[in-house]
Amino acid sequence: MLGPEFSRIIPENLWIFGNNPGMHELAIARNLLRQVLEVSEQEKLVRVRLVALKAGVLRQIVAETLSEAFAFLALGTVARGAKVRLAEIPARVRCRACGKEEEGFLASCPSCRSAEIELAAGRELFIDYIEGDRK
Repeated sequence: MLGPEFSRIIPENLWIFGNNPGMHELAIARNLLRQVLEVSEQEKLVRVRLVALKAGVLRQIVAETLSEAFAFLALGTVARGAKVRLAEIPARVRCRACGKEEEGFLASCPSCRSAEIELAAGRELFIDYIEGDRK
């Protein structure tokens, strides 16, 4: 059971990267740790227990590799030993012709058969929340 000093912080829209698909897990972990440490300082956390992320499936992040990279980089910080939880956001497309959205990576709209499709979701990468202990 977590005591009264336990806190769950939900950072306001902390995007780790915009739409740069070329970043690998170590680079993501480095930027993630930087933001976690900033939030920890602002929120006066003495220990970070969990960092929950949401990532689009098209980011192709290997959760285990990201966790290992984060664990290595976090040594000697308040995030040492913190778990990284990755929730995957499915790809979704939107039809420019009729506006309908569908899950998946489709070449044409199943409603109106238009090929005017744009990606609506699947490339996101952001911190959902951070759990830790306050001073």
